[in-house]
Amino acid sequence: MNTARQGEKVAFLIDPWGQIATWNDACVHFLGYSAQDMLGKNVSSLLDEAGLRLFREYIDTPTSVSGRWRVEVARADGDYALCNLILVPQV
Repeated sequence: MNTARQGEKVAFLIDPWGQIATWNDACVHFLGYSAQDMLGKNVSSLLDEAGLRLFREYIDTPTSVSGRWRVEVARADGDYALCNLILVPQV
């Protein structure tokens, strides 16, 4: 199983339409997908049902959802990793 190296922060950004806009090296190590494979891909391919529900609510009413949740994110090896999903209201 791949793991993030000590001190690395697994983080990626998605645009308002759900497309992955950034993918850092820690994502590569921990989730197992290359940046080339993930940039431009829709986040729905990674999030579990709870994460998708939160993201859809965020898209529908961007000023009403804010916070941090624990969701499962799909790894390249077929397993899931428990991660923080942080949504910030759009301004």
